[in-house]
Amino acid sequence: MISDAHYRKLMKAYRETKNITESACKAGMDRKTARKCIHQGPPQARRKPRTWRTREDPFEEVSAEIEKLLEECPEIKVVRLFGELQRRHPGRFADGLVRTLQRRVKDWRERHGKTPELFFPQDHLPGERIQLDWFEAKSLGITIQGEPYEHLLCHTVLPCSNWEWVMPARSESFLSLKSGLQAALWQLGKAPQICQTDNSSTATHQLRRGKKERGFNEAYLNLLDHYGMKAETTNVRSPHENGDVESSHGHLRSYLKDSLNLRGHRDFDSQEHYLAFLARNCHERNANRREAVALELPAMHALPSHALPEYELGEPRVSKDGVVRLAKIGYSVPARWAGTKLRAHLYEDRIEFFHGRVVVEVVERRHGDRGTYVNWRHLLEAMQRKPGAFRRYRYREHFFPSILWRKAYDVFQAAHSEGRAEREYLGLLSLAKEEARQLAVEEVIEVLLANGKLSLDAARQSLGVPEASQGVMEAVTVLQPDLSGYDDLVSKANI
Repeated sequence: MISDAHYRKLMKAYRETKNITESACKAGMDRKTARKCIHQGPPQARRKPRTWRTREDPFEEVSAEIEKLLEECPEIKVVRLFGELQRRHPGRFADGLVRTLQRRVKDWRERHGKTPELFFPQDHLPGERIQLDWFEAKSLGITIQGEPYEHLLCHTVLPCSNWEWVMPARSESFLSLKSGLQAALWQLGKAPQICQTDNSSTATHQLRRGKKERGFNEAYLNLLDHYGMKAETTNVRSPHENGDVESSHGHLRSYLKDSLNLRGHRDFDSQEHYLAFLARNCHERNANRREAVALELPAMHALPSHALPEYELGEPRVSKDGVVRLAKIGYSVPARWAGTKLRAHLYEDRIEFFHGRVVVEVVERRHGDRGTYVNWRHLLEAMQRKPGAFRRYRYREHFFPSILWRKAYDVFQAAHSEGRAEREYLGLLSLAKEEARQLAVEEVIEVLLANGKLSLDAARQSLGVPEASQGVMEAVTVLQPDLSGYDDLVSKANI
């Protein structure tokens, strides 16, 4: 048997000398053998494949039974199938025959199994379209100032050049689509002809109940019209039609993981720092695509003079309990605005409340179908005026910033009457009304709880806060009327 190394040495010598005898000498083999190798290839290449069995097929007699089982359960595991044959025919098939059965099953599946799905490569025209989709970013393990940052990434890709851009998103909402698309277009500097998405409710809606046919949302069409683009979607349950952006999800996720590992940690000081990190990685990945992008840009059209606002407008009225409802979700605002109509800018991650042109409050936007989120700082002073309302307040749990505060309230309840327990707890909470002070107050509570000496006065003394500087209840002075004038009138009338 001539080794591959000898054959390569022979062919190299023959290409140099064009002489069989000399080449055979250099390769260290017989001239006749060298001649046959040069003209017919090495012996292993000339060998005909074996088409006959070297031993009797142990499964020949049960072949019909095997095929019937495969037809009934096409996805059955070979080991499970082998176990079923051993159960039906005890002592007939030794454990070492499972590999023989695997080859038989493989041959049957190639001839009769499910036809594999074919993928047809597409030619993308320069500047024709941009594809948009979201992917989960939980595996990145991002934290903002130590707190887990749960988010998606809105990913846009030009299929022709693979240029890409990414923006964080809290959900697959229209506002996140709007933010992600506009960020990509203004980074690119031009707009393609078509924006392609899947059939999610972000861009489309069901035209008739129970029917597959879907139409585009008006807000989505207005967004694309602003940039002179047309809307296209993939077919239902056909994610491969958005294949470029779908494929890029995994590549970008892996690239970001490597960058985070090289960075040494996954914590960021703010969302702005995280945005800068994403932008830097996108620039790095797009650096090798500059020439391809340069071919796309001439086929695109110019951007409009301005980007669209990335918020929705609302004009909620603040209810008497200091809560407004937007998109079925309630948010508290400072109590002074109760009964007032405010203007709201609903961003994807926050809501800004305006009274006239003045921003009166900014709250984190929540996503879901229902819920009410109360900031106890908004309502604390009003609650201190009516401490009896705290006992059965519908959103009382929002007045416990952590389990530590709930323990403090339970201690007050055990030591005092209900009325005093509520006043003591609300007074303790007022010490932490300033966010910068909350941590110091919690440290004092922990110490006092450990010593069994928790009280409002003890907390004030530990913090060095005079009683006069406390909340509404401590600031109220009860006035005693002077009745001496009435006494004089009564005495004169008796005269």
